[in-house]
Formats: sequence, structure tokens, C-alpha cells
Amino acid sequence: MEVTGNKYIDCFLTAGLGCHRTHHILPAQKSGFSNIITEPIVKKIAEEHGIKWDRYHNFVTERFPILFRYYLLNVTPGKKDEGWIKEAFSPSGIIQTIIFVLVGFLGLGAI
Repeated sequence: MEVTGNKYIDCFLTAGLGCHRTHHILPAQKSGFSNIITEPIVKKIAEEHGIKWDRYHNFVTERFPILFRYYLLNVTPGKKDEGWIKEAFSPSGIIQTIIFVLVGFLGLGAI
């Protein structure tokens, strides 16, 4: 996942999760920055063995809209209206999200 396109800044902004897939191959690495350094080697070996290495997905344009839809809109699974999934706006979901964010600013032990 990327935010700015600079792997080192993205590592900081995503708390190390932007380059996290390398960690699943080399789990002993304890730093997101070490994942960035070893990623070209892991990518090369994966491609040599026929494993597809997907591109990074942009958080703002590709991931956030999906997360917004599933977490802030109430998607009712299984109920279809004229072939489309019926979606209902969920004010309580948005209120709970705002409360969660505000409480998060108070500190780790606030939740």
C-alpha cells in the first residue's frame, strides 16, 4: 500500500504496514524499513518461481473508498433490490467512528 509513493515516507505513514507483505516471507525482520530493503530480492525470487507480485495500491484512491463503503455504509449482505446490493446510510456507524477517533486522541489507555 502506498500513500505518497515514497516507500520510506509511506512506511512511516502506514506504521510499517505499507511494505508488510515482505514480512510474511521473512517474519524475523522487525522493521518496516528492513522490509523495504529486502523487497527487491523477495520480488525477484517470487517472480522466478512464477508467483505474481502485485503493484502497490494507493490508499487514498483505491483502498479508502472501499473501506468507507464497508465500514461507514451499512451494506446488507444477501438482500438485493433490482440486482443491486441494497445500501442504507448508517448514522450510528458514523457517530461511533467519530467517537472512536476522538477517544483515540486522548491516548492509548483511553479506550
